[in-house]
Amino acid sequence: MSTTAERSLESRLIPIMDDALRMAILVHLVVLAEEGGAQLIDAGLSEKDVLNVRSLTGSSLVRLAEASRKFIRIHIDAPGVLRALGALIKSNADTEKLIELIQGSAPPTLLRELFPTLNMKSVSEYQSALVGAQSMDQPRAGRPSMPPIRERDQITARWEALKKTEPVDVDRWIKLRNDYYPQHTYGTLYAVVNELL
Repeated sequence: MSTTAERSLESRLIPIMDDALRMAILVHLVVLAEEGGAQLIDAGLSEKDVLNVRSLTGSSLVRLAEASRKFIRIHIDAPGVLRALGALIKSNADTEKLIELIQGSAPPTLLRELFPTLNMKSVSEYQSALVGAQSMDQPRAGRPSMPPIRERDQITARWEALKKTEPVDVDRWIKLRNDYYPQHTYGTLYAVVNELL
């Protein structure tokens, strides 16, 4: 008769219904056994069990994969999966922001400030893929055209106000352009904010 702890663990195991996935798991177990089996022993198998797993033939694996539908189940490291998912979501959000900046002609200096680990070769590839040759937002050589002095003062004032309400730099730049000055490129806004005259 199983203990409460065993029943609790059993209720958290996820059955693997796909034959190919069961086969992949079994092959992985064989590989672990061939590498010494330390992880399998830590998981509760005896040294004899590890030897049995190591000695499985290809045909045995196929038969076992087909016959073990209700026996091969996995336990998920939920906190680890959630951390990985969170990192993926953040990465996707960062990629969307990067694309927005590239499409709006953000200068390389701004991109390096906002994404310090960014590979600038990737930026060139994004630009080639995202920005058409005749696009209005196409980056141009040289300094960006500057708006009149009065508008520059308004942009600078808006930037200072956004610094108080928008703590993340990349979000602040996107808000400045999309919500207030969509007629300007990020290059122009960056030049104004940094007084690159």
